[in-house]
Amino acid sequence: MASFPNLKFPLNSLLALTSLFPLGPLAAPLSFSPSPLDFGTIAVGESKRLVVTLHNNKSGSVKLLSSKLTNNPGDFSVVSSTCGEVMESHHDCEYTIQFKPRKNTLRTARLAVATGIKTFPDVKLTLKGNTYSILNDTGVMDCSDAIENGLACPQTSFPRQDAEYGRDVSANNNGNGKAGFNFTKLDAAGQPLPVNAAEWDCVRDNVTGLIWEIKTISNGIPKESLHDSDDLYTWYFTGATSQLNADSTQLSVCYGYDKNNSAKFCNTEAFISRVNTEGWCGWSDWRLPTRKELMGLLDYSKPDPSPTIDTGYFPDAVGDFYWTYSASVSYPSNDDVFWANGSWFVSFGDGRALDDYNSSYHLARLVRGGR
Repeated sequence: MASFPNLKFPLNSLLALTSLFPLGPLAAPLSFSPSPLDFGTIAVGESKRLVVTLHNNKSGSVKLLSSKLTNNPGDFSVVSSTCGEVMESHHDCEYTIQFKPRKNTLRTARLAVATGIKTFPDVKLTLKGNTYSILNDTGVMDCSDAIENGLACPQTSFPRQDAEYGRDVSANNNGNGKAGFNFTKLDAAGQPLPVNAAEWDCVRDNVTGLIWEIKTISNGIPKESLHDSDDLYTWYFTGATSQLNADSTQLSVCYGYDKNNSAKFCNTEAFISRVNTEGWCGWSDWRLPTRKELMGLLDYSKPDPSPTIDTGYFPDAVGDFYWTYSASVSYPSNDDVFWANGSWFVSFGDGRALDDYNSSYHLARLVRGGR
């Protein structure tokens, strides 16, 4: 092996060499901006579109072989792109990306664009987005001591009360819902309406992403329309109820009841089917809410017997019992085996969650989205 004597170069020669052979990694010929692409926080079921720019930083054209989303949980999609097969020198193109979260967690993915450059086979962009909390706050904005309610906060002897934390404090603007609640009125096609709209058919909860059925305002007379707020139903789902006939009450307590037609019985399954066939507010995936979902509408600052809910968005609310989909094992079947003969309901009179036999009949407000 040849050996070389100690060589000395003047400083200007060293600078010339480093300019020809730069130290460190080479600059990437392609780059995204902004990077990462952050969609911020939106409600589950909603969607948001952002545009990201791909830059060709190279003095020469670059061939684009393919582009694809990787590690995608299903919440991101490429809506459109202006990028062709070749990017000319120092040119830009754009990708329009949509984020539509399905779950209440941080969601991430990558957009990978493959190139014809051996040293830089692809360029990657991180996509991320978050969602609103799945829980609403309680609506309670006053503190209490051992004797009185409705006191100012804080109370030194009774610290860390509900009114001092959560959305009631951090997101309290009363512009589209009392305290920390946040609602949007929707029309018959499921499109947003202004806050002061006089008529609406559905309500979107912007905190949970759930969309709720709105009914006619209660007048104490049932059976006037499919969405009559005074109609009653037994809890029934095929295969989910032990020893209960689909028409167990055989009472005309809901709109369109026909004892000879199971599709028109006054039970929860038949009612949901009728609403989905109708395509209420443009959707056909309505269902009965879970106990947790329905309790998320409760405003505990409103005293019994007034409906414990924001009546500015739910004027149809009755201070009574509404079925949930959540089954209870408190009611044994006839052979003393604990079975789902009972289900939970929520009282919008006093805010309690209780259970009852499925053969009882209560009110029902449908929901879509979530879960």
